[in-house]
Amino acid sequence: MRAKGFVGERLELLDGLKQKAVKLLLSIIEGPIDNEIMKTITVSLDDFLVVMERLNYVYHKFVTEVLNLDPDQLELEDIQEEITKEAFDDEGI
Repeated sequence: MRAKGFVGERLELLDGLKQKAVKLLLSIIEGPIDNEIMKTITVSLDDFLVVMERLNYVYHKFVTEVLNLDPDQLELEDIQEEITKEAFDDEGI
């Protein structure tokens, strides 16, 4: 990260962004999506849309390649039922 200019305070800000993104992803996976919270977070984080696009890409890749499911054809609850602890052992994602 140092080579990309993330040192000192910038590195701390990046770490904070990562923590917030993971927390948001877990919240989305675990329960209903509150659009007001999504809007607030999007406004408060300049590059949040980029993070959301990346999380969406990783989610789709995980569901299609690890779980062998079509995320566009299933409800989130159906996908959650298919997730096992072993699904997270795959290092390809």
